[in-house]
Amino acid sequence: MGRKRQTARTSVKIPARTKACVARAAKEAGVTVHAYLLDAIERAAARADRRREFDEVHDEVTALSVRQQREVDYEEQASTSPSRS
Repeated sequence: MGRKRQTARTSVKIPARTKACVARAAKEAGVTVHAYLLDAIERAAARADRRREFDEVHDEVTALSVRQQREVDYEEQASTSPSRS
């Protein structure tokens, strides 16, 4: 037997115009309003996760780039400075 997914119930108050738009879109897609909204929420959550992961990698790469540039600047400065002998 398959496992049942745990679910949680919630309610969302949306403007009547939005509800009508969602109902039309769901009907055109051939799914229930519930399925349409669930899919939209899951897609938005996945997109937010991908964005967070992208931002984390971007921050790491930026920090590494800054460190490398400081090393290059230091090495260039050291090679062009008159030595104190």
